[in-house]
Amino acid sequence: MTMDDLRWYIDDSAADMQGPLEELEKDALIMTLRNKKTGEIELAKANYDGLKKANPKKEDIIRFDEINIQNLRDQGIAETEAEAMG
Repeated sequence: MTMDDLRWYIDDSAADMQGPLEELEKDALIMTLRNKKTGEIELAKANYDGLKKANPKKEDIIRFDEINIQNLRDQGIAETEAEAMG
């Protein structure tokens, strides 16, 4: 996404977005393209690790040997044990 795209989705200025995007880049969760002259981020794209962290599968966040249905209901993950088990 371009910086204009990001500004459209979140109400923030380009300068305010540089810091969080740089942190995500340091954590290897996004890939960026920087302006050669200014060094500022122009494009940002989530990589596979970033997408997994943003939208984890139920298998990645549920330990099937320690299912607590009430906790899953509170977190909005599953309503029933059958739904939690997949």
